[in-house]
Amino acid sequence: MAKLILQIKTPAGFMRQLHRGVKSGAARRIGDAVRAREEHLVSLIGAYLADRFNQTAVAQALRGGSSVDLPAHFGLTDARAAALADGMAGLIRHSVDIIPTQHKAGGHIRITAVPRVWEKYAQLTGGTYRSQPSGALIPVAKWMLVDPEIDVGQAAYSIVWEGGAYSSAIAKHSRSGRALMVKLGLPEANQPHVLPAIVHKQAGQNFIEYTLGQPGVAQHAAKLLMANLGQL
Repeated sequence: MAKLILQIKTPAGFMRQLHRGVKSGAARRIGDAVRAREEHLVSLIGAYLADRFNQTAVAQALRGGSSVDLPAHFGLTDARAAALADGMAGLIRHSVDIIPTQHKAGGHIRITAVPRVWEKYAQLTGGTYRSQPSGALIPVAKWMLVDPEIDVGQAAYSIVWEGGAYSSAIAKHSRSGRALMVKLGLPEANQPHVLPAIVHKQAGQNFIEYTLGQPGVAQHAAKLLMANLGQL
């Protein structure tokens, strides 16, 4: 995945006002104000983006706040699933960069955020693990962010849940304590395992890109920036 650049457009009318004030140095003053308050602005916008991430169905499910048992689907303990959600929020929070630029026509402010390099997410707690006793590498972050449409059961595996014939095996071997991957074709294992719909792509984007790429998110981030620049 290439790095995602979240382009934050300035509020309506801002560039017009900026152009009018070029001769008086408005572009320079805005750039100076951004640089002087950069740490505070980055913190505000990062917190906002992380909060939007935390409101997604996926983040809530990883923390156990959903009827969709994502920890069990991914073979994670509840603690590791929650840690993965926290780690993702942290990556997003600390990825914000504010770049003011000046040119002859005036200037603009660009905000970049949200790393799309999935390997960074894979390095988080719960992002990748090696299943035992098979030794298979389970790429949780890659399944969530790169291949959410993947048929996990393509290797002839199904998922079985507690309360059935495999309850004792689940209690003994399951990391989540609620589900277990078993070979397709065994009793009660008659459907290939597919990931829940909440992690599937929308408009060709994974859930993070789709949620944080909405126009309203960019607009709110821009408002936060302009409201906290202070007096120029």
